[in-house]
Amino acid sequence: MGANVSDQHFLATALKCLLHERVGRAKHNTIGNPTIQYLAQLVVALRTADDGPVFGKASNLVPAPSLESRPAHPFEPGFSFDRIETHALEKWVRSWRSESDESYAVYVIDCTPQVGEDEDARARELRAEVHAEGGVSEPRHKGAQAVNNGECVYYVGHSDHVPERMRQHANGMTYGGAKFLSLFKPFEIVELTWQETKSQATKYEKRRADKLTKPGGPYAFSETSQ
Repeated sequence: MGANVSDQHFLATALKCLLHERVGRAKHNTIGNPTIQYLAQLVVALRTADDGPVFGKASNLVPAPSLESRPAHPFEPGFSFDRIETHALEKWVRSWRSESDESYAVYVIDCTPQVGEDEDARARELRAEVHAEGGVSEPRHKGAQAVNNGECVYYVGHSDHVPERMRQHANGMTYGGAKFLSLFKPFEIVELTWQETKSQATKYEKRRADKLTKPGGPYAFSETSQ
């Protein structure tokens, strides 16, 4: 009989810890469909489990670039997620909307992570991985690269009920593209733009994310851009 869900979870966690210890693979990397690189790392890790680390200190994962402060975004002061559960959020949203504005809002969230002592360990690990390997194929890698460059990271989305959507983001609801925010925590809402239909909002969301993203500069994630 196959292993139950609890046993599978324990095994997956053990494998991630082993790969982190033996070959420097980041702990937060999930074990999904195995790639050739992943299988090779797993073989090395298992073969050396009783022999100490396979690499010397000089070959360990390079530390993430040291950053002195969180970069400032170029927008006017927005609405902090520290106050997202208050009625002030709805007042702020109304201040961005006139009577002639439409129903769907495209919003921009600054989700650049804190650095230094306040930096999330997972974000620091990811920055180190990207710095060492130079791979920026996935959205989270692109976000980490932007942070390493001292640039901002943004999340662009759309909603017909902005206050509720922001509370969902603040409370860690990670369905759909909002999974990006489980690593790059929302910090501040910095922009709202209103559109007539959901289709128009989706198209504008992609255009806005593409415009905010610069080679070697800031990175803006949008599910519609993937």
